Amino acid sequence: MLFHDTEDKLPVIEPLYYSASFERSTGDVIVKFVNVQENSVHAQVVLEDLHTITIFRINK
Repeated sequence: MLFHDTEDKLPVIEPLYYSASFERSTGDVIVKFVNVQENSVHAQVVLEDLHTITIFRINK
């Protein structure tokens, strides 16, 4: 007889997710942040060695 002892754990949900990518053809660096909470989150983002920064902000 074979038994497996397992435990179901809920996933850890972080309040802020991000991703970054580089578009070689244009030289664009794309950084995306997603706040999964209902409340605002204050975050500090440091981007070094970039010549131009354009910020697009989309609210839910």
